[in-house]
Amino acid sequence: MIIAIDAGGSFLKAALIHPDGRVDADSFTRTPAVSTGTKQEVISALSDCLVQQFCSASRLGVKPEGIVFGYPGPFDYSTGTFMMKHKYKSMYGISIMPEIGKIVADTAVSVSFYHDAHTFAYGEYLFGAGKEAKNMLCVTMGTGIGAGYLRNGVVMTNNAGGPHYSIYQLPLATGILEDIVSARGITSRYCRLRGIDSKPDPKEVHRRAVQGDPAAIQTYCDVGNALGQALRDIIDEAAIDVLVLGGQIAQAHRLIIPSLTDAIASCLSIKRIVPAKDIDYSSLRGAAALLVLDRKTQNT
Repeated sequence: MIIAIDAGGSFLKAALIHPDGRVDADSFTRTPAVSTGTKQEVISALSDCLVQQFCSASRLGVKPEGIVFGYPGPFDYSTGTFMMKHKYKSMYGISIMPEIGKIVADTAVSVSFYHDAHTFAYGEYLFGAGKEAKNMLCVTMGTGIGAGYLRNGVVMTNNAGGPHYSIYQLPLATGILEDIVSARGITSRYCRLRGIDSKPDPKEVHRRAVQGDPAAIQTYCDVGNALGQALRDIIDEAAIDVLVLGGQIAQAHRLIIPSLTDAIASCLSIKRIVPAKDIDYSSLRGAAALLVLDRKTQNT
């Protein structure tokens, strides 16, 4: 079995994954990531997460054969080195490998790293909403926005191992995409439309939209429109046929998809715009699957 960890800014989600992608549900944990904390706090959170997984493995009587992480970028995925300045600041320029070595005494247990946009996208492609897609774009919307792109089932990367398409800075008339399609963007837009100073989080704005608040409904309509405007060229260039929406903001997909659909109406390749099937497990299953795939490739 494989220990898979989705290392987001808020939580370290982890579980034991079978090589065929099955999740041991009893092993699933959600540990605060403390991404804004000190170096020791970040390492301590990671240690707690790993210890819980090894305890689960011991309970099942199995020995993990590998540990795989999905980390956001910038990150050096070949050395496990943090290059982020917007979160995990205390870890900038530091490789997590020596710390993992202190936690995991068994040097036979491999450690691998992938971009979290890729792990989530691959998980959704294999096990979720992206099944049978030819060219899939999986957009994750939360604190920020990112995207994983698969062409004929292959995760496409840039030279640094990050996403082939970096979308957070895609230009819009009023700025960049992340100014609107992000947690802060939703809060800011809703406050402007309502003319208020209080700052409800996206979950609260979503709740108000469901209850019929016109400003909240318009906020998510604007999110869909902005996303469509920004992605049109990518969809056409890559002949995307399935667009998957993931991340916490995608829970408002019923409010987002109509205006998004209108904004990309000219994109003839699109067949489906769908919410991700599994926000918690897809990244973990995708990370384990990428590790298994890489091992097969190395052995051929």
